[in-house]
This record gives sequence, structure tokens and C-alpha cells, in this order.
Amino acid sequence: MKRFARAVSYAFVLMGTACCALPQLGCVRRSRSTAASSALTSLCVSNMMDIWWLLRTWQGEGIAYPPDLSFVANQTNLSLFLCPSTGRQPGEPSAVSSWTDFIYVRQSQSEPRMPLLLSAPEDHDGLFGLVVWEAGYWERVSPTQFRSLVRTPWCMEYSSSNQALRVLKAEITVHVPKRLRAIYPDAYQPLRDPERPH
Repeated sequence: MKRFARAVSYAFVLMGTACCALPQLGCVRRSRSTAASSALTSLCVSNMMDIWWLLRTWQGEGIAYPPDLSFVANQTNLSLFLCPSTGRQPGEPSAVSSWTDFIYVRQSQSEPRMPLLLSAPEDHDGLFGLVVWEAGYWERVSPTQFRSLVRTPWCMEYSSSNQALRVLKAEITVHVPKRLRAIYPDAYQPLRDPERPH
């Protein structure tokens, strides 16, 4: 009888150990998934910062940034223009503005707190978006903040006067790639003055 009782107790110990181990295994799986997601985010940031450098090099001593990303895509690793989490393949350099994963905020003057490149939350499990600011640093933003930046890129610019912002608004163009246009149909575009030459 004692042997039977010990056997039953031992069985319950094994069951308890197994039950405790299962959540831990789940944590391991989640940790690996989180680690993979973090690695992809780091690669995405690296790509965006490389593009930032290409844009600043193109800008040189001037003020304006190139009209679109195709101006910096030639003789460049085209995979830079993709977020690794999408698993997509690059297209032709001349059409990079259409197939890239990144939103390019073209501006005619340097404003440190203006976004230059944006990576959409849709490419980051809907949790956050990535921003590379004109000043050359990156930041995570919430999906709500991201949408605001696409719609009004100056919404986090605090240093410019009202007059400077009026000039800025007239010179900003937000280039949204084809695959994201239906998601961000209200991306900012400047109002064109009919008397002003294009």
C-alpha cells in the first residue's frame, strides 16, 4: 500500500513538473519570436540610416533633398530600400519610389525635427512605426503618431516660427510607396499656387 502511495505521489510530482515546464517552453518560444522581431527591427533601422546617409551625401552643401529616392538608388544595394520583415524583393532603381517599403518625406530645407524616412507599423506587427529624423537619429512612434506624421509631417517640429512653417509646408512632399497608398490616402501634399510655376 505504501509503495502504491509513493508511486501515486511520484506521478503527481512528474505531472506538476511537466505542467510547470510547459509555460516555460511557451516563454522560450515567445522570447525567440521577440528576439527575431527585434533583429528585424534593427536591420530595418540600419537600412533606413544608410538611406539617410545617401540622402545627406546627395544633399551635400546644398539645402534641398532629392525629388525622390531614385536619385540615390543607382549603384546602391537596392535591398536597403526594403524593410527585412516584409521578405520582399527589390525592383528597378528607377522605380524605387513605387516599390520601396519606406515613406520618403522630401523637403527643401533642413529641419532637424522633420521626418525624412518612415517605416509603417504594418511592417512591424502593427505595434509601432519607425522614423528617421532629418537630424540623423531614429525613433519608434505609436501607430497614431505615425499616421499624424504622414498627414502632417511638421506636427512634432517645435523650433520653427509660423512663417517658417508656412514656407516649409509649401515645400514638403510625402512620397508613399504603391503598396501603402490605400492605407495612407491622406498623406500630405502641398497646395499648389496656380500662379506659381511648377
